[in-house]
Parts: sequence; structure tokens; C-alpha cells
Amino acid sequence: MEKEEKMILGICDDEELICKELVSVIYKVLEEQRITGEVEYFTSGRDLLKEIDRFGLVFLDMDMPDMDGMEVGREIEAENPECKIVVASSREDRFKETYRIHPLRFISKPFDEEEVKDAIKAYTENLIGYAEIEMYRNRKSYWFRQRDIHYIASFRGYVEMMVDGCVYRKDISLKQLEEILDEEMFFKVHKSYIVNLLWVKEIKADEVFVGKIKIPLSRRQRKEFEDAYIRFDLKYR
Repeated sequence: MEKEEKMILGICDDEELICKELVSVIYKVLEEQRITGEVEYFTSGRDLLKEIDRFGLVFLDMDMPDMDGMEVGREIEAENPECKIVVASSREDRFKETYRIHPLRFISKPFDEEEVKDAIKAYTENLIGYAEIEMYRNRKSYWFRQRDIHYIASFRGYVEMMVDGCVYRKDISLKQLEEILDEEMFFKVHKSYIVNLLWVKEIKADEVFVGKIKIPLSRRQRKEFEDAYIRFDLKYR
């Protein structure tokens, strides 16, 4: 079983009317692109940062009285490095400065729907591995994002998945699981193992290192695996 991925976006601007205007534009874009999403706004950078772990994308104003946008951006990078930032500002003179917080896109005020659409498209194109999978440990159910799974080992009638140093179980075949997993992120390196390319640290002749764990690599799969790893590295890292 897999949960539908829900995009959670944030807006941070000290002017509430501007926040509401952008909320309206974003929901229109999400509906056009058939994306399930939720949009929340904050008129204070400090309030946003209290909940930053919940967001994958934030539209951030640069000029705010309580906490400057650059300061908020640096805190976002420190507290939730997976969160992407779209700089939303009427001051083009500040766009160059914002490269320090590695923005995904820039959009100008007043808002242009095409710019918002481009920003969301840029975000979703690199959004892989966020769908969640149910798994079990000590007969208790847990949900984890696919990207949090380091590797998967197959046994007779079930699989074991390694997440943050803990092993979780799911009564499913490796073949059935392959149909659920994001094919750009996961690769079957051996008849009994699937690895998450995000966590691969080293490749040797007949082994793949996921952290410090050695996973056997089939000789037949080596060339295809190396190609997949390079594609993933270039596109998503």
C-alpha cells in the first residue's frame, strides 16, 4: 500500500494581502497541473521557521521587518535542507544577493502566473521518493518516505527494509515491491537486493556500499547499474 503524495507549500511575506493573492495563484496552478497540494502562509519569518520541517517548497519575501528574507533563507537551509526556496520580491536589486541561499527560482511582484507555474514545475520535476510506504516492526505499522529506505533485502515471502539503522518488514515479494518503488531512485543490483541510489557511497567490482553496508552486485547488472547511478547523480544530487 502506498500513500498519495501531497505537496505542502509555504509562503512567507509580511503583508497578508500579498500572501492571500499568492495562495490563490498557487492553488490555481496546482489545480491546472492536477497536483494534490496544501498551501499555508506566514507573515513572520520566525513563525515559518517554527514549522519549516513540514514544507518542501517555500515562497519567500526578502524585505520583512522582523527577520530579513536572507536570514530566514539561511535558517531554512540549516534546519530543513531539503526544502526548496523560491524568492518572491519586487526588488530585482536583491536577486543577485539571494544566490547565497541557493533559490530554486525567482518570481517578481506583482505575481505572474507563468512564473509561479515555472517554479512549481521546477520543483516537481525533481520531486522523487516522497511517496510513503507502509512497513512493520514488532507488529506495529509505520509509514516512511521511499527516499528514507537505504536498501531492501528479499526473503521467502517477505522483504526487509533498512531505514535509519532499523530493519522493517513487509509481506510482499521483491517483484511486487519494484512496481511500487520509484524506478529512478531504486535499482535491483542482485536477485535478492534493491538499493536506493541516494544512499550509495561506493561501487566496487562486485559490491555496492550503502553507507558501510556491503550489498552484492551482479556482474550482469554492473554496467546498467553504473549508468543508472550516473543519471541519478547528474539529475538529482
